[in-house]
Amino acid sequence: MALVFNVKELMGAGYEKAYWLNCPVRYRVFFGARNTKKSWNIIGVEIIDKIMTSSVRNVICFRRNYVDIKDSCFSSITSKLFKTGLFIKFKIKTSPFEITYRKTGQKVLFKGCDRGTSINSNEVIVGELTDFYFEEAYELENYETFRQIDGSLRGAINDGTGIPKQVTLLLNPWHKEGCWIYDVFVRGRLEYDSVALQIIESLGKREWYDPNLIIEKGKGLYLMQTGYLINEFRDKEVYDKTAIEQKKRSLDIYLVEYAGFWGATGEVVYPEFSDKLIISRAKANSLIYKAFYLGLDTGFSNGEGHPFKGGTPSAVHTAYVMTLCGITSDTNQFSPNNKDIGGDTIVAINEYYWSNELQTEKKTQPQLFEETINKLCEWLDLYQFNKSLMKGTIYVFVDCADAGSLTSLQEYARRRGLVFVKFMPSTKFKIHTRIMFSRLLMSWGEMLFSEACTNLIREFKQCRKGEKGEERADINDHAINSYEYSTAPMYVITKKWVNFKQK
Repeated sequence: MALVFNVKELMGAGYEKAYWLNCPVRYRVFFGARNTKKSWNIIGVEIIDKIMTSSVRNVICFRRNYVDIKDSCFSSITSKLFKTGLFIKFKIKTSPFEITYRKTGQKVLFKGCDRGTSINSNEVIVGELTDFYFEEAYELENYETFRQIDGSLRGAINDGTGIPKQVTLLLNPWHKEGCWIYDVFVRGRLEYDSVALQIIESLGKREWYDPNLIIEKGKGLYLMQTGYLINEFRDKEVYDKTAIEQKKRSLDIYLVEYAGFWGATGEVVYPEFSDKLIISRAKANSLIYKAFYLGLDTGFSNGEGHPFKGGTPSAVHTAYVMTLCGITSDTNQFSPNNKDIGGDTIVAINEYYWSNELQTEKKTQPQLFEETINKLCEWLDLYQFNKSLMKGTIYVFVDCADAGSLTSLQEYARRRGLVFVKFMPSTKFKIHTRIMFSRLLMSWGEMLFSEACTNLIREFKQCRKGEKGEERADINDHAINSYEYSTAPMYVITKKWVNFKQK
């Protein structure tokens, strides 16, 4: 029985004008919310159709990092091949990643921009290299890297001669500030206006098309913004209700996560933070936690794993902060005192904070190490009657840029007999992921702060974007860094993380 690749059935509705045979332009940019079929249709379905329909086309899929290819564009294509039974018509390799159409020898190749940007013209021996796809294109921060890759796709401008070449970018539109994709392709064309949200909420998409526009290396531009309503395969009972509730709680997050608009440009980093998220010490101390961790920022790095220039081990430059955080258990819902707080809520419970600024007598690093151990002992006593806090092995995640402190702190703990305290190097997600996930949890009331964490609360309230477009100014944010060291392990076990789109 012949295998049939039914493009219309696989893609569903909404992408008809964007389909490559209906849109023979040099550049296509698909930006929108998560769960809008972008990767499913444009990477998964369309690339297979291009190879099987045209006997001369060969495709390269790009990611910023090669290690991300397996679970993204490569998976998108191979899953469709297995879903349709067409995998028998293709040869699939994983080292390196490569898909070959057995009938003709045409190829789908995969490259990471971190492994160099040169394109070897001898990689395809059948037909021509005709198509570049960039998945998660927002990750490609360097415009010159894109121009170099784009320039290697040589051929006639799409004017009816030769084989039309096509470059396709897919991304979630996080922030427009500093994003070259927005500046080059979107600015002044598909902007937010008074009717934009109404269109997205009625049609699930917005489009802009000019087949004659000359940009960079070719002619023609197509833009498509997609919202969650374009995906008819979504779980409407759950997803739509969540979207409506998110719109009530935080319009900014709704516009990005569900409607596909570019991120808001406000100065405040955490607009969802409010005093409603602050709870009493007694409340925080009485909750039942299914996990807890501590984070320690020594003040010797910028919070991104890079030491400050001129760092010295003799004294702390700005602040030295240790934060205790926990993630609540569902058990709280059945407690008369805590039934208003459900499971998977991240709570900042307590903090130790020291700053040498404005101090006449500055503390040295050894002194602070000793105080760290003293504080741990103090918290062991304080939470001795809590069923879950400071019990068993205690993990303290320390600024990964300060390996020396990590070793010293472990020795200080051993001398005091705290063999159950383990000092570990910190791990953190990208700053955008941390900010957006915190904002999401804040909007749902699933990120709370004990009034004991006065410095952390102050930093969240005062946090602003950087003067040069940075998502968060690198100044006086040591309590936030400490908090993020301790909460990173909790992200993956929260309910909201399952559908959260990381950058």
